Amino acid sequence: MLEPRYRQIGAWISAFGVILASCTGSISGSEGPVPYDDEVELQPGAEFKCNAGFADPGPREARRLTVAEYASSVQATLGVDIADEAQAALPADVRADGFTNSSGALITTLEHVEAFGQLAQLAVSALDVVAFVQSRAGCSTLSDDCARAIIDTIGTRILRAPPTSE
Repeated sequence: MLEPRYRQIGAWISAFGVILASCTGSISGSEGPVPYDDEVELQPGAEFKCNAGFADPGPREARRLTVAEYASSVQATLGVDIADEAQAALPADVRADGFTNSSGALITTLEHVEAFGQLAQLAVSALDVVAFVQSRAGCSTLSDDCARAIIDTIGTRILRAPPTSE
């Protein structure tokens, strides 16, 4: 049985598996919000601002991965193969302009969120957490310093930059 602190690492790994962002709002320029109208030509470089009536989830800095990209990322990061399960659990990727990885078509639905959560739990349950921790951070007992090293190591690999407190 895993120590409680090792189970906590599994929760962090699951959290890294579900990185999603979205925003509802309008595009605005120097003259204020642009009214919604199919005939309005949007100027390149116009600033995007969320409507004040909605909670601000922050900028959309990442796009959703395709089913194949998600499975490959889990394999590369954790060493766990969930390709078949991902194909079965996630909605099929929409093809747009001949591509299945078009950022405009890769919207995230509640079905995606639920499936990503289930797949993250599946990946962590298939993971030898103790061996994973030892291989990534060189720790034999989990301390706060070891947990930080694991988060920094995994976060840097996934985000391609060191994680920050922001």
